[in-house]
Amino acid sequence: MWAATLGAGVYRSLDGGATWTAYRDSLTNTFVRCLAVNPVHPDSVFCGTNDGVFLSTDGGVTWRQNLPTIWSVRSITMHPVRRSILYASTYGSGIYKSYSGGASWGTINLGLVNTKVRDVAIHPANPETLFAATSSGGGVHFSFKRRSHLDQVADTTASVGAVEQIQFDRLDPKRIYAAMVDRGVIRSTDGGVDWKRINRGLTSFGVVRSPLWTRYATWGPIAQESGFPQ
Repeated sequence: MWAATLGAGVYRSLDGGATWTAYRDSLTNTFVRCLAVNPVHPDSVFCGTNDGVFLSTDGGVTWRQNLPTIWSVRSITMHPVRRSILYASTYGSGIYKSYSGGASWGTINLGLVNTKVRDVAIHPANPETLFAATSSGGGVHFSFKRRSHLDQVADTTASVGAVEQIQFDRLDPKRIYAAMVDRGVIRSTDGGVDWKRINRGLTSFGVVRSPLWTRYATWGPIAQESGFPQ
């Protein structure tokens, strides 16, 4: 298990969370906002910090910066099949993409209405399809079939306001959930064309990032998707 912290670097537990060890000795920025672990090589882990992407290939013992940025990196997403393809969302310079396992990067910002991007989600059945969560005025964007252009969702339910996180229902990928920063949770059941709010029962509309795709953590209680009020 890995944990990202704002100010204390990266921690790892090898006993299911009973004990934790800090891995930050060669991490030049300890404000870590996200992690991406290679499922095939679990000692290979990327972390997104306030000044770029770092990579460790020895379980966090040493780190090297792969992508320097002046904006914080909010998410790192790895292609589920072609693991050398990575996406890094930044809060100010848009989305970076790497075809080389992080050795080199380029931006894919064409069409982005707002370059403050909090999350990038890959379609679980069609991994060349991307959805991006952007800040106010941008909302949800999408890109199909390896296109370099991103389009803003037409439905104003999803295009107005800031989006924190996007998650697909892995059993039915046409069902997509988006956590809004101050508007609660919205859902699409047709692959991202139409959206509606599903906030009945929420005690707060301020939704924050959750590590599990089946849950959405609010400023109040945690609601599981299986029992989420419709």
